[in-house]
Amino acid sequence: MNKTERVYRLHELLKNARYPVSREKLMQELDCSRATLYRLKDELGYWGAPVESNEQGFYLDKSYAFELPGLHLSGEEVRGLLMAGQLLQDIQGTGLQKPLQRLLDTIGDLLETSGYRPRSVQVIRALARPADPDIFNTVFEATQQGKRLNLRYQARGSGQTSQRQVSPQRLTSYRNAWYLDAWCHQAEDFRSFALEQMEEAEIDAEAARLFPDEDLNAHFGGAYGIFSGQPDKIARLRFSPQARPWVEKERWHSRQKSQPQPDGSLLLSIPYRHDQELLMDILRYGADVVVEGPDELREKHRRALRAALDNYDA
Repeated sequence: MNKTERVYRLHELLKNARYPVSREKLMQELDCSRATLYRLKDELGYWGAPVESNEQGFYLDKSYAFELPGLHLSGEEVRGLLMAGQLLQDIQGTGLQKPLQRLLDTIGDLLETSGYRPRSVQVIRALARPADPDIFNTVFEATQQGKRLNLRYQARGSGQTSQRQVSPQRLTSYRNAWYLDAWCHQAEDFRSFALEQMEEAEIDAEAARLFPDEDLNAHFGGAYGIFSGQPDKIARLRFSPQARPWVEKERWHSRQKSQPQPDGSLLLSIPYRHDQELLMDILRYGADVVVEGPDELREKHRRALRAALDNYDA
């Protein structure tokens, strides 16, 4: 929380209090020392706030009408912020949860006074993989400050743990999980790290090596899903007429191609590089999809279906 945020938060606490707020409570809410609290009080007074004090604590003289300068938004902008806030609810458990909730409450109050129903939007997150709150905050701070991160990371596939130093580029929310797009100094290449697989994260004093957005988008945005890299294969998937109404509304990839077939089926072409995540998505359609190519992906799909059937035969 920076100085400006603390000043606004102090004003909010005093404005909403019916009685003087103790110095100890204010220091706890603002996460600051007694000396900093008094400096914030003076700063608030500089803006013209009628801040008074007694033995019990600080309070505002309510006989004077006062408001700090604020941001005035149109109804359309407020609704947009409300929708964005609801979509960010998977940040639950991180240090951003409380300030985000205060923002949502404020927006909700504005909507209610304008005749809207602020609780009319609901986002349900299924199969989420939440990150450890402390690790999320550390990664977030390193990304904002442009500092390197020292990680202890467990690979999901092999289960092996390794020590890595990375230069954070950006945080990515994908399928109800958080990933760090970063430059790995061990691999000398871009990598994506799942935050829930990070066992430790520590900010390094050395500045991060940062890359332009064009480089990041070229690497992380080219191939299917989070398993990024330049695509070098095209998956050809034929979906049954029964599955077609679902599939033709889905966006698997920004460069996918859909071709309706005379028999009512749908041929979907998807560029990819790594097939792990792609194969998982194909398997969820069961008997309603056939992999027509490449042969390697077709064989992996066939073996996965056979292994699933063997579980029942056994």
